[in-house]
Amino acid sequence: DKLKGKSSKLLMLSLRLVCDPDSEVSNKVLTVLVNLSQDDEFAVALRKLNAIGRCMDFLRDGSCAHPRLLIMLLSNLTVSEEGCSDLLQLGNDKLEGLHMAILLKRFVMSGVMFEPGQEDPYEHVAPILTNVTRFKRAREILLQPGRGTLQALAAQLKAPQQLRRHGVAGAIRNCCFAAEADGTLASVVDDPAVLLCLLSPISGTEEVPPAGGASSVVPTTTAKTAPVSTP
Repeated sequence: DKLKGKSSKLLMLSLRLVCDPDSEVSNKVLTVLVNLSQDDEFAVALRKLNAIGRCMDFLRDGSCAHPRLLIMLLSNLTVSEEGCSDLLQLGNDKLEGLHMAILLKRFVMSGVMFEPGQEDPYEHVAPILTNVTRFKRAREILLQPGRGTLQALAAQLKAPQQLRRHGVAGAIRNCCFAAEADGTLASVVDDPAVLLCLLSPISGTEEVPPAGGASSVVPTTTAKTAPVSTP
């Protein structure tokens, strides 16, 4: 409770240290922020300090040495609808959807470049996708004709990382469930490659990837990340 009483000043100082030249300092600060963001009050305080926008700025300009922790922080902050709205930049006509487009590109590219044994800095984008696709704008971005985003995401259903598979499955499920109401049903069913990726895991034609297997029920919203510790 004493910590929460000083949360605004504490979090403001912590956000300034995220890009500290000392990588160990920035790692510890981000680890603390990821853990604190699991608390609803701290998450609200971070959003008020524009933590989502600042994290995206750090990712874009490469000023932070720990993109994985930045993504984990974003994942926690988008559990709430307010956090999703901030990430999608809803109401900002010129920038709406820009943050999500950047995350999507990096998520897909890292999935293609990933090699077993390597750390995947963008795997936590997967639960972010599940979270934000509660909003129609996010679903529209995923289903934009001609961009191949849905096909690229569907391919991640075969990824070796369980987190990627679960998050992508949740996002695709949200898109499918709302497709008729959104008027995007054609975007889902008209691409044979997408349908093949979606149906293969349940048709018995492909083996389920290792690393735990996907659960039979994917939540519409993902849970917050588990607490992390500094190395």
